[in-house]
Amino acid sequence: MNFSVTSANMAISHLKIAIIHDTLIDFGGGEKVLRALIGIFPSADVYTSYVNKQALYRTNLQFKGELHTSWLQHVPLRFENKRRLIQILAPFIWLSFNLKKYDIVITHGGFYFAQFAQLKANKNAAHIHYCISPAKNVYGYHVLSRLDRILNWFWYPILKLVDHHAISSIDCLIAVSQDVKQRIKETYGRNAQVVYPLTEMFPKSQSWSTKKSFCYIGRLSKEKNLKLIIDAFNQTGLPLQIVGEGPEGEKLKKIAHANISFTGYQDKRNITQIILSSYASIHAAVADDFPLSLIESLALGTPVIALQSGGAQEMIIPHRTGLFFVDQSSQSLIEALRLFQQQKWSHKNCRLQADSFCQLSFNRRFHSVVVSEYGKISSQYVNLPKH
Repeated sequence: MNFSVTSANMAISHLKIAIIHDTLIDFGGGEKVLRALIGIFPSADVYTSYVNKQALYRTNLQFKGELHTSWLQHVPLRFENKRRLIQILAPFIWLSFNLKKYDIVITHGGFYFAQFAQLKANKNAAHIHYCISPAKNVYGYHVLSRLDRILNWFWYPILKLVDHHAISSIDCLIAVSQDVKQRIKETYGRNAQVVYPLTEMFPKSQSWSTKKSFCYIGRLSKEKNLKLIIDAFNQTGLPLQIVGEGPEGEKLKKIAHANISFTGYQDKRNITQIILSSYASIHAAVADDFPLSLIESLALGTPVIALQSGGAQEMIIPHRTGLFFVDQSSQSLIEALRLFQQQKWSHKNCRLQADSFCQLSFNRRFHSVVVSEYGKISSQYVNLPKH
């Protein structure tokens, strides 16, 4: 029997479902996952801390349920550049929701502690958390900033207490990658299942353009390590297109040479053309959980050059679908670029690797987990399509 979202929903279509998503400030991988979750559960209500109208438009959510924002939405401040404040206020934001009426509560996020909302759910509900990562700054998964060091004295211990209490109330933890699964074990002492996020697949007949440059696609934020990428391309003079928006945008433009162009936000059609005309996608983030832009690059037959860290290690087959550089240095990336140019690359190999991360696989696995967990809670037998 073929699995479809419609047939899958029949098993739990009568249940009340809430999806808790951390923020809708911009459109990235997390928002693509939210869109997919709504595709699986179209009648679910969505709760989030704060909505940027432009990001909501770009996400193109289509669902029958209601969209609920927190009290933060009514504060006369723009939070697009105050994301850390959202994290600091997390207990007050998520505990302001009342989720008692729902049979299934699905939280999705990491940095903003969306899982806190589980504490306001019905104890008889199925509680599922799709974990992007335990908050890296709170749990020390990257170098602490000055603000982190200050907060680590008095506030992060409180966030950790609430976080561990929330995680203990969750019936099922799902990780976005094996790397995140290991972090969950280290942080919470709990096991997690792995369901890789989806990637939007492209027609097999997609033609490849003449290669013009390398590309980076994603948020222009500090954790993406874009300064390292720009330093490397400044030194080599190789052409690079940087696609995306973010708080570091203006700083990065000031240090980039003429061979580097910034395109800002682009829609799916334009991004497709940029990837098709690129030699490779570049990625330098440390312990990035599961960068969907890399899978999308592979889906379009374009290889990837990435720092050997985080979820990228589960996507790339060295010398077949891309290359790793080991050190967080521009020289390490420059060496990878040199090796890349000496090798021939197969569009077919890249696409075959991307096929294992398709949306159909995500829909099947995630729905199966949700129905299984609800079945355990309600002690009801649910007939699932065989996969």
